Amino acid sequence: MYLLIVRLQARLETVDMLQQQLSTLVASAREEPGTLAYSFYRAHDEPNVFLLHEVYRDQAAWETHMTYEPVRRALATFDTLLAASPDVTRGELVEAHGLALAATA
Repeated sequence: MYLLIVRLQARLETVDMLQQQLSTLVASAREEPGTLAYSFYRAHDEPNVFLLHEVYRDQAAWETHMTYEPVRRALATFDTLLAASPDVTRGELVEAHGLALAATA
């Protein structure tokens, strides 16, 4: 499995627009065969910060995800929505508990 944790910091005036974009991406990810999980969270201590949790079958599935039109449209808006560049951490599943993904590892 190929994992990404992405931290997005919205401009204060674009928080709602970014949240809408991220909701669109979640809906799109449901249709992507190589996307195992795609969710986002709002930080408690920074209400303009969102954390994306993305899990793909493998790196090739992520690369395919990046070519989909909804993803390309969302990325094109990031320059106007974000206060800073996305902070991306990539990883591989080592061990899990309580996730449906644990059974597929």
